[in-house]
Amino acid sequence: MNAKERVVRAVRHQETGCAPYHVQFVPDERDKMARFFGDPAFEERIGNHLSYFDLRPPKREVRPGYFQDEFGVVWNRTRDRELGVVDQYLVDAGNVDSFPFPDPADPARYLDLQARVDRDADRYVVAKYAHGLFERAWMLYGMEDLMSDMILDPRPVSRLFDRLTEYFLDLLDRIAPYDGIDCVHYGDDWGQQHGLIMGPVLWRSFLKPRLKEIFDKAKKMGKTVYIHTCGDIQEILPDLIEIGVDIYDPFQPEVFDIYALKREYGKDLTFFGGISLQRTLPFGTPQEVAEETAYKARVLSAGGGYIAAPSHAVTRDVPAENVEAMLAVLRKQLEGSVA
Repeated sequence: MNAKERVVRAVRHQETGCAPYHVQFVPDERDKMARFFGDPAFEERIGNHLSYFDLRPPKREVRPGYFQDEFGVVWNRTRDRELGVVDQYLVDAGNVDSFPFPDPADPARYLDLQARVDRDADRYVVAKYAHGLFERAWMLYGMEDLMSDMILDPRPVSRLFDRLTEYFLDLLDRIAPYDGIDCVHYGDDWGQQHGLIMGPVLWRSFLKPRLKEIFDKAKKMGKTVYIHTCGDIQEILPDLIEIGVDIYDPFQPEVFDIYALKREYGKDLTFFGGISLQRTLPFGTPQEVAEETAYKARVLSAGGGYIAAPSHAVTRDVPAENVEAMLAVLRKQLEGSVA
């Protein structure tokens, strides 16, 4: 069974013999691990089961430490290399209909896409768009104004969400001709440590019907749907199942009883994550990391519906020795698999 086949079985809620896994890193941690292993290409050798292709063109540096994304938003990365802070919000009620969106047909998005898909044919190939409806809306409109206008002046907010929905639907049309893409991924953080940022009522009003439209189209294309949303979104897990989500990430043990959620929803959702990034990975010993990784890989993968991973891309505060311990367990359980 290769990596793709193991993930396919997990998503179909079938036994996989061992846990498929995927470990990602923020830039500073990636650099640290490359130095630790003495290998700049170490990620290609750790056995990751998924292959991601980012549908966003690369940000361009407009001045030292400031990077502009495809929507024209400038990010100050002088203190945070991973994402940064929005320098200025560009959309308001006055220009929500006229603000220029990027071109979904931009060839820079799809450069070498088919070659990448073909190269990684033995892994589960994911077309990724990291900033979904809510994230992109607040990045353009401002979090405070967006949240306020959901209640005080919903017309421009609704119009912005509608335009973004059309944009994401167009992106799906653009990837349809490429063979070998298994899944579409949307990153769209809705949660806090306790509960949804906007609450379930506003989520169901503004986001749910538009997400359903996007996910329905992806399903008609034969793709599975993978959503990343940090935080405690337990109250809408049934909604996610209803609108067609297949893979939910991150599975955070700090905010959920992950074993109870797996028992309750594991027949419908494949959970991605589970290895503690707020506690064990940064603060535990290598032995504690190894024990937690082994236990969760074994228990949560029973019956399928689980992809082992940290509960986010590994952050720069995690000791290299702890990463090494986690990876050693994940790779060893593959060797012991008879499936």
